[in-house]
Amino acid sequence: FHMQTLEQLIDSIRPLDAEAQRLARVRVDALVKPIGSLGVLESLVVQLAGIYRTPEPSLGPKQILVMAADHGVFDEDIAVTPKAVTVIQALNMTRGKTGVCALAHAAGVAVKIVDIGIDCEPLPGVTSIKLARGCGNIARGPAMRREDAVELLLRSARLARQGVADGVRVLGVGE
Repeated sequence: FHMQTLEQLIDSIRPLDAEAQRLARVRVDALVKPIGSLGVLESLVVQLAGIYRTPEPSLGPKQILVMAADHGVFDEDIAVTPKAVTVIQALNMTRGKTGVCALAHAAGVAVKIVDIGIDCEPLPGVTSIKLARGCGNIARGPAMRREDAVELLLRSARLARQGVADGVRVLGVGE
């Protein structure tokens, strides 16, 4: 999954499959229920049909990627928590002891913690794709060089694509 440039990565993103979406909408509207009564769920089914390129997508293994990093603006007294909390939270996630882990567990979703710039040594149970320990203070200069931001996006895309290659059917990000 080697992507040479950000432009190539962007060019590889296909638009939603309109025909699969149309057929999914027909299918959802034909269910025995008032049309539109499931609200956003109906829209999500149609969107997933477009993503998976089939009117009846089958969902399988799910994974949340939690991308963790430290930012440089803590030094400006505008962040609530110190950098040390990032390490603590990342370790707590490896133990399943955070909100995202509890919700993911209840929904049968795996959680993968990814160090994209935590100001620490490598952490057990955490995948690292970081280029640096934290980033710069944007009040004093750039958070990172453009080249580094592009490289981190490409590494993140490779990680997501590897998950899909390994069988992940639904991929989410965040905490």
